[in-house]
Amino acid sequence: MASELHVDAIKHSGGTSALTIDSSGRVLTPARPSFQYEISGYSSGTNYLSSTYRFGSQNDCDIDVNYFSPFPFINSISSGGDGFTTNVGGGASFVDHPVSSDYKYLKFTAPIAGLYCFGMVAHFTNQHTTNDYAAFGLAKNRVDNVGANTSGTSDFDKPLCHGEPAAGQTDVFSGTNITDLALNDYVVFCLRSVQELQIQQSSTLFFGYLIG
Repeated sequence: MASELHVDAIKHSGGTSALTIDSSGRVLTPARPSFQYEISGYSSGTNYLSSTYRFGSQNDCDIDVNYFSPFPFINSISSGGDGFTTNVGGGASFVDHPVSSDYKYLKFTAPIAGLYCFGMVAHFTNQHTTNDYAAFGLAKNRVDNVGANTSGTSDFDKPLCHGEPAAGQTDVFSGTNITDLALNDYVVFCLRSVQELQIQQSSTLFFGYLIG
């Protein structure tokens, strides 16, 4: 005869609830690490427009980055106005950007080893005078700022999305990927090969969560 274990909840010895099961058999894991950060039309601050901001390598942008670099967030956005809709486990944080301490990048440090899913949605306009591709992805356990496509460090460890909008055209990218993280491994949301992009804040978000 098969063994059965009848429980309504499982907790850590310290009292933290790890798992609950309702009368229909549905399982909730309230301490499972996860985060989501949304940019939703922040409308004040320095060096960006009321509902958009620009970055690229044209030297006429609000945020100049190199060929491969962490996705830049303005300090005012990363610390106010917009923010985390969830950050269970506290793994997601903002760190000074290698291009300038005026900006931050989004970093997730694994609070427990396991398989994680990460993703993003980026709504932007190509402000370059010709077609140009933009790519977004994850760098694992590294923070690289690469000036040209001359090194393997300009490759994503996990790509998320990629496209080539025409000059002046708006596009929306979204993508996800799965990566295996040990305890205290980290990933950084990165971009590459942009001449001049204008991010539309009202529909841009970043997320990640533990699968198991």
